[in-house]
Amino acid sequence: MRSMTGYAYKEAANNRWNVSVEIKGYNNRFMELFVGLPSYFSMIEPEVRKLVSTRIQRGKVEVYIRVKELEEKINVNVDYELLDAYLSAFYQIKKKRKLSGKITLDNLITVGGFLKTEKDLSPDEFMDFLTPVLDKAMYDFIETKEREGKATKGDILSQLTHVEDGLANIKTRAAELEAMFKEQLTIRMQELLSGAVDEQRMLAELAVLLTKYSVNEEISRLEAHIKLFKELADSDIPVGKKLDFLCQEMNREINTIGSKSTIVEISQKVVDMKDAVENIREQLRNIE
Repeated sequence: MRSMTGYAYKEAANNRWNVSVEIKGYNNRFMELFVGLPSYFSMIEPEVRKLVSTRIQRGKVEVYIRVKELEEKINVNVDYELLDAYLSAFYQIKKKRKLSGKITLDNLITVGGFLKTEKDLSPDEFMDFLTPVLDKAMYDFIETKEREGKATKGDILSQLTHVEDGLANIKTRAAELEAMFKEQLTIRMQELLSGAVDEQRMLAELAVLLTKYSVNEEISRLEAHIKLFKELADSDIPVGKKLDFLCQEMNREINTIGSKSTIVEISQKVVDMKDAVENIREQLRNIE
């Protein structure tokens, strides 16, 4: 079980770059990933996104990659078309104005513009250097999520014991609830038939009432939901959404039990169980 909140920071350097990777995680219903990179390395963003998104299923994640060049490599290119245009213009001026002297490189450099400089970025080389740093940061990030998730899991399972205790109590009172239906039906039959009870008719009426008001099916389904909840909570995969869905199903069964019961103690247990499930759902908002 992992929390959606977490933090990690890693830094590394070689003879050309110093790079730092900072990762922050926040609660979010869906997966939302932000990647901050220097503009001149924007072309590697898809690869960074792929490395991060394959390990995170839910939550808002911010990845900041800061780069400092220790050795700047510059490529200088000559725009020969522009240079030729300058030379042609100089010769035309010289000829038309009958000027003497030679056209030198200094003359051309003064005009400028035909020398183009650009960073030798080597994105593949940088990605090879960045990947291990990002991997280590992701490892630490997930570790902090798991550490916080472990603490949250303890709180969630503690609340789940309240649901189990309430269910155990209701289970012991289910027979009492059926006996109460039978007693009420017997009294009603006696009133309607002036003391003479038609056993077959009473059993038929009781069967209808038990079908309508029995909580045995709800108890069985609730037990199954609790069992599955515990199994998912012990798994290593992201389970936040599945556990939240199970909470909705548990709440549905608890509400149905409450609507069928006329026993005060059961109604009180229903309130306690609903409160515990709501507390679990609150905690699950921080689970991936």
